[in-house]
Amino acid sequence: METVDPQLKMLFDYTLFHIGLYTTLVTVLFGLLTFGHEHKRVTPSVGPLKWTVVFFLCAGLAGGAIGSNIPHYRDFASYSNATLYAFGFIPLGPYSWLEHVEHIAFWLGILFATVAFLKKK
Repeated sequence: METVDPQLKMLFDYTLFHIGLYTTLVTVLFGLLTFGHEHKRVTPSVGPLKWTVVFFLCAGLAGGAIGSNIPHYRDFASYSNATLYAFGFIPLGPYSWLEHVEHIAFWLGILFATVAFLKKK
């Protein structure tokens, strides 16, 4: 039986947590966009909230690409130097680039969510 590189295992767990977080946040945002107008306490601005969803989806896509490529590599060194693919044939770039896309998209989503709640209807 083959041993698993601990660094790749940690990266997979970390990425899996992020994907779950994005899924939960997008679900909550869709709930706010659908039912938020019915409650006086929760009335965020819709425009920035829609951008938040877009950025969280982009972060989730980057995280999905990172996580789905992990099983194809034996160690973190070969993984981090390789070009990662979506669906096995669309080249996306190296892990370091996708990692930045994921984190930047997440924090832009947080920024737009903050603006949406500060700038109420």
